[in-house]
Amino acid sequence: MTTHASPPGGVQDAGKEFRRIIGECDLLLRDREERINRLQAGVTRIRDVRVEAETALNHLLGAPERARLLRSSLTEAAGSSQPPDAGTDDGSHEDEQSADQQTENTTAQEPPPIEISGNRSIEIMKVLETRPEHPWSAQEVAVARGHGDDDNAVRLARSGLDFLCDKRVLIKSTTKEGKKPRTHYTICAPWRFA
Repeated sequence: MTTHASPPGGVQDAGKEFRRIIGECDLLLRDREERINRLQAGVTRIRDVRVEAETALNHLLGAPERARLLRSSLTEAAGSSQPPDAGTDDGSHEDEQSADQQTENTTAQEPPPIEISGNRSIEIMKVLETRPEHPWSAQEVAVARGHGDDDNAVRLARSGLDFLCDKRVLIKSTTKEGKKPRTHYTICAPWRFA
């Protein structure tokens, strides 16, 4: 039986080589970790921009309906008195027939109510109708429907709310509170049961 004895310098040389390899690994790991951190920071910035763009788009898509709702609220608040015409400084007003025609044109241009069908969608819309101007979270909707606030109930509510956004009856807005964005849903169009 022969044993191979390694030369005394062999262990020391191997030890030095292992130390060089470990050092190179440490340098490579630091480099890769810095790259990952830069990528993660970039991803976070991109997500923030996307959330802001999505919020702006949703507000833009809901602007005509919001304007109509505000006009309706203003008319109710003013009662029978007419607000002054904001476009004229001299106090003159258009004749009443022209104002009536403008009201008829505005009414004629309003889209027809969006038809909503499906038990879950109808149930969600009934909940949102209790406070139509309120920005609802998926968790609030789940709780209001009597399903609690567990993850599954909130996920189902969010799915139904997103479906109604696709039908253009709800507007979805996202705000950043703390580290994570918060999503809310508001009615933005007239609707009816199908």
